[in-house]
Amino acid sequence: MLRPLVLLVVTSALTGQLGCSGSPAAPVDAGVEAGQGHRTLTMLVNDAPWKGLQHVGGMAVDAQNRVYFEDTENVWLFDGQNVSTYLTLAEAAAQAPPTVTSWISDLDRGPDGLLYVVVSGFGSADAVAVVVRSSSPHVAQRWLDVSNIGAARLSVISADRVAIVNVAGLYTASATGQALVYPNALLDNAENCALQDLTAAPTGVFLYQPGCNGSPLYRGKVDGSGVATVTGFNVTHMCTARDPKGGFYIVVDDFPPGAARIYHLADGATDVAGATLVETTPSLAAVQGMQDDPLIFMFCSMAAASDGSLYLQTFQQLWKVSP
Repeated sequence: MLRPLVLLVVTSALTGQLGCSGSPAAPVDAGVEAGQGHRTLTMLVNDAPWKGLQHVGGMAVDAQNRVYFEDTENVWLFDGQNVSTYLTLAEAAAQAPPTVTSWISDLDRGPDGLLYVVVSGFGSADAVAVVVRSSSPHVAQRWLDVSNIGAARLSVISADRVAIVNVAGLYTASATGQALVYPNALLDNAENCALQDLTAAPTGVFLYQPGCNGSPLYRGKVDGSGVATVTGFNVTHMCTARDPKGGFYIVVDDFPPGAARIYHLADGATDVAGATLVETTPSLAAVQGMQDDPLIFMFCSMAAASDGSLYLQTFQQLWKVSP
């Protein structure tokens, strides 16, 4: 199914300001057009065919800036012009053991150019979780059965190696084995939190947000050398994405409450002092006001492209922050 591109450039003089009693002031990243204003925020798709859910969906972008997104029932593709179905649940689940019910629980793109998609479900007696890989539309190959540990969230560390979070903790998994790296006691994990998200970088550093009200943002390394909370943000963390150039992007509910903002977090940062505010024109908060929907960007998915572009999905919309 193809949907035509809906392109909308929103302009506004309203921009978010720091310096209130929320997060401490941070340096500003105005992108490659520094000195010419903030980075531009543009709506690419409106009234999209995917399900508008109050959760963080898996999202990825490839070298051609094609965006992939899952809504539990399909993997969608935005090719810069149209939205189409890249992979259906039936096509992905065909590679898993028989289930009574199943859903797509996450996706990511690896450095091997493959899309890693998690299919979770319940069989006649046991839970099922399988990672399939896809190199082209409507084609999926079974890669890894992780039914013994489950897979609520997944992020690719390197080709053939992923990080997985479930109610027991954070694991690494590959074709050669699976290992528990951090038990749940260190991650404050809980089931069915709307904003649960996991993002891992090739360096082995990961960000994990349990996603419940009041949950912190965790930073750690998959080698088991330690995990701790990222401090200084007196806010709710909505979604994260790894930056191909290093570090991470995070969307937070900043001050005043309901004002979404984007920060770039350095790979080694453990505090807001290592964060840079990504200013956009218009600001996310201004869009929330103009569309009269305070939940826009409160439930989001995000992916960063190698050219510096940043893509955000929220309900039936797709947005781009230009580099």
